[in-house]
Amino acid sequence: MEKEILPAVETASPQKDPIEVALLTQDEYQLGQLGYKQEFYRHLGLFESWAATFTTMNAVSGIPVLFGFIMYTGGPASAFTNWTMVGGLSVVVSLVMAEIAAALPTAGGIYFWSYRLGGEKWGPFLSWLTAWWNWAGWVCVVPGVQQGATNFLLAALEIQYPDSAVLRKGWFSWLLV
Repeated sequence: MEKEILPAVETASPQKDPIEVALLTQDEYQLGQLGYKQEFYRHLGLFESWAATFTTMNAVSGIPVLFGFIMYTGGPASAFTNWTMVGGLSVVVSLVMAEIAAALPTAGGIYFWSYRLGGEKWGPFLSWLTAWWNWAGWVCVVPGVQQGATNFLLAALEIQYPDSAVLRKGWFSWLLV
């Protein structure tokens, strides 16, 4: 889809420089008529990138959920091997997604990526499928990890306070969730 070029709008800069003349798209022209300049900075700094990564990796509540299971079934060597392997593959997936994000820096994110990578034939279906898988992941995984973290916390509290009756009440575990 081509951008429609509209008449130039004259804007004066704050330093009293000569008047700038620019060709604008329809959106830019409409915003200019309202007294605004179209600006959208697509930039994440180091802290923003770290914060987004830290909140989505879920290490604080995700690791304790399976910690007891892997120690019971495989021991420390198995835990180290599996977490190293999964961590390494997660880095590979992160690098691939970073490459896609750099090539297609759009507001649609994963939905637009799957549409563009699927082409005209498969793009709409893959975009739809991506949306449903993303929805299912957020709806199923997040509560599951939360319940596992709550069970881990209850177990730790029972070890620390073995005679506490409140820890065995159903309402208390519901409150922690």
